[in-house]
Amino acid sequence: PKRTRARAEESPATNVPRGRRHARSGPDGGASGQPPAQRRRVEEAPAGPQWNLTTAVEEVLLAGFDVTEQMTLNDFIRRYVDPDFVLEGRNVMMGVFARRPEHYIRDEWLLGEILNSQAYQLLEDARNLRADARNLAVQGVSSLDQWKEFEHKDTVTLLAKGKLDRALAVAKRAERSAWIQRIVSQPLPEGFYNSVLNAKWSHVLGFPEGEGDAMVVRMEVRQGQTPTQLWDYRRKGISYEPVEDALQFIAPRPRLLVLTSEKGWPYSLKQRGAFADCYINYEVERVWRIVKGDLEGEFGTADLKGFDVRRRLLIGTPGIGKSMAAGSYLLYRLLHYDIAKLQVVVYCFGGDLAFVFDKEEQTVTAHGGELNVINVMNDLVWQRKLKGYVIYDVDKKGEETSKYFPPHETWGIIVLSSPNETNYKGWEKQMFAKRIIMNCPDELDVKAMCVWERRVEPAEAQAERWETVKKVHG
Repeated sequence: PKRTRARAEESPATNVPRGRRHARSGPDGGASGQPPAQRRRVEEAPAGPQWNLTTAVEEVLLAGFDVTEQMTLNDFIRRYVDPDFVLEGRNVMMGVFARRPEHYIRDEWLLGEILNSQAYQLLEDARNLRADARNLAVQGVSSLDQWKEFEHKDTVTLLAKGKLDRALAVAKRAERSAWIQRIVSQPLPEGFYNSVLNAKWSHVLGFPEGEGDAMVVRMEVRQGQTPTQLWDYRRKGISYEPVEDALQFIAPRPRLLVLTSEKGWPYSLKQRGAFADCYINYEVERVWRIVKGDLEGEFGTADLKGFDVRRRLLIGTPGIGKSMAAGSYLLYRLLHYDIAKLQVVVYCFGGDLAFVFDKEEQTVTAHGGELNVINVMNDLVWQRKLKGYVIYDVDKKGEETSKYFPPHETWGIIVLSSPNETNYKGWEKQMFAKRIIMNCPDELDVKAMCVWERRVEPAEAQAERWETVKKVHG
């Protein structure tokens, strides 16, 4: 067959028919003369690699791009433009050609065919992505872990940002899966269920001394003792509020409750830390009163939309104890709730890590992976016919609460979240959940915590510690 020939020199090449196309070719319209198999190879993205947080930024950015820079111009034209084309004379590598295309091909029609080919567009993208990688390296960003913390993500192209963000999401999922696997593969502490069920009570009492601005509250620890009285609340709609009374926090009513599980709590297993003490102030107790009211039907059923137990959403600012305090305390109370009405409590961190507390068997088991967790709950509902309650801690920022929780209309659930609406907005609407806003611990709550933590120290040391805390958090 006849072969098309053109001459490539430092001067113009050939005078073949003109008519450069300005629009880029789409997947179905464009690389003229390109064999269908070759078009598929260019258009189909390779299977996505499994990234991790140590993966290099450049590796992510250039993944899926052909190494067309290493081809000669002649080979590129024959492969992507016209298989019968022969370029005579001087030939160059595509990486060099891409710097000054008009210098090597002066014919507008041929140049347009090259520049508008999908393969060349990928080459251009690769060159731009390399520039992005160099730009990030100069700013100290060489890995996905560094990209995660990078505050100036708008300094790169949208293409680069999209690739890095998607790779980071994959890496985070892989990291979380590995983290969950480490947790569920470790045996639970021996006697963990009974440690939570039989957690020991202590409390801190407050004694106001002095008057006016000179008044101080002296704290006394009652270790191993259950308080004789708790705080008073009044019903308001489908919730409870603390009674406004100056005597609410004066002995014998406690300033702070402490519930100690020697083997820890689900939160401490998740954090792999030694957190034995659960702090309960009047706000945490209020949350339990509301949940108990839901279980007892105190607020009526008109708004339940087909559910047996009202769904609840607990919102509080980060760091106020939603997980360790409210979550742990609710677990303790639910384990002591009437077993005839509630046989199982599932404590979840996200939808992919769950601790199942079986009140009938008095056991606790850990389960990882969202599908596995869902299957476990379905077995509890459909195989064992158990009624349960889910404590769902949204521990992944910006991760929507799973629509598969709770597993049945007979089950109750409370979701613990920060005010970030992306954590719960869709789930809240779908489940007709009612909010509980949890207020921060006040100054005297924090002082009581400090006194408890330093209870073995002299009063002077406790006072010094409190002054330090006030300066740090004041």
